[in-house]
Amino acid sequence: MRVLLAVAVASISLNLGLLFMLSGRRQADPDRVTPKEQVMEKTWRIAILKPVSVKVLDKIADGFIDTLAADSSGNYECIVFDANNDATRMRSQVEHVLADGFDLAFTIGASCTTLMKERAEKEGSSIPIIMSAVRSDGADGILSGPVRRVTGIVEGEDPDQMVSLLSAVKPDTRRVLIVYSPATSGMEGQATRLTDELAERDISAESVEVYALADIGEKVGPLLGNGYDVLISLPDPITTAGEEQMIKLCDLYGVSLFAPNFEAVENGAVMGFGAHTYDQGVDCAAVAREILVDGKKPHEIPLMDAVTKYSLLINRQKAKAQNIHIDRDLQLLIERAQFLN
Repeated sequence: MRVLLAVAVASISLNLGLLFMLSGRRQADPDRVTPKEQVMEKTWRIAILKPVSVKVLDKIADGFIDTLAADSSGNYECIVFDANNDATRMRSQVEHVLADGFDLAFTIGASCTTLMKERAEKEGSSIPIIMSAVRSDGADGILSGPVRRVTGIVEGEDPDQMVSLLSAVKPDTRRVLIVYSPATSGMEGQATRLTDELAERDISAESVEVYALADIGEKVGPLLGNGYDVLISLPDPITTAGEEQMIKLCDLYGVSLFAPNFEAVENGAVMGFGAHTYDQGVDCAAVAREILVDGKKPHEIPLMDAVTKYSLLINRQKAKAQNIHIDRDLQLLIERAQFLN
């Protein structure tokens, strides 16, 4: 699919949207267009909403846009809305999307998804919603209702697998610090379950709650010098935005960072349990095609669980710097492991 207009900035009241016009089909003869061709020649308007621009979330949007750009079955106009961690701005953007007749909303993160679903219900909008980067244990309200109007990807968890992998890679681990934001639905429960799994292996764990990006430096930094072996970061907007800062703090104190995504490993974390977030965008774009081109309803499309594709990624260079020995026996022991040189 060729890009007709690569990037244009559209001023939308208080919002800034990045506009992508994507088309891979030649214009048909209007006198010889079949009903199916009418669907395929239509330009579908898609709103992509994210709470903040960080690498992990941006890659989801990139995967979505790139996949539609390679799809020859239709024409798509994608506008990206970035709330910049501003709840008022996010609400304004959601209301604009509903008022402006978009054909579909692709929401990245629980906050965008929840607000879009609630406002659509209140205003009687039937706009289909595809979600990504939403925890499965925080999606109950999103998926509630007589007819499910949201589909897409939920992110499950596997604390037993995480602890097993941690023990295999760093068997001398005795103390773990877990960092998460309780403002994200499901994070407190995940921290508790992870603590319980660690305790079963005689590993003590403490948690620190962060409510703003500044908390990482003010709360996490002073704690890392207290004898922790590993810092585990749980996936939420604040910890995601603060990954670079946590990598630097862990390097300073000689603590191994166990991240919830591969992007952090590529940026310097020792290891991560997850997947490339770009692939979530790819999978969600396929769902968008099913809805827009094939005419399916969200409730007719099964939810996908991202955890089924999770694996372990290890940064060999950082592991070596922290005296973590990755030998052939360990590589054979760890199933579904990948290594970044």
